Amino acid sequence: MKETKDQALRRSLRQSEANAKLKDKINRELEEKVAERTKELESKNRLLEEYNKKNP
Repeated sequence: MKETKDQALRRSLRQSEANAKLKDKINRELEEKVAERTKELESKNRLLEEYNKKNP
């Protein structure tokens, strides 16, 4: 019985570690996408500002 509980606990710990790694990976990917999109928007905003200055 104790062996079964130990195995279940180890399996639960491994799953928890895998979940944490997956969460970290997804968060990094999302941060990269946010940074990329922010860069795109900043560039487009600069273009709009330049256009508006030239065409009041």
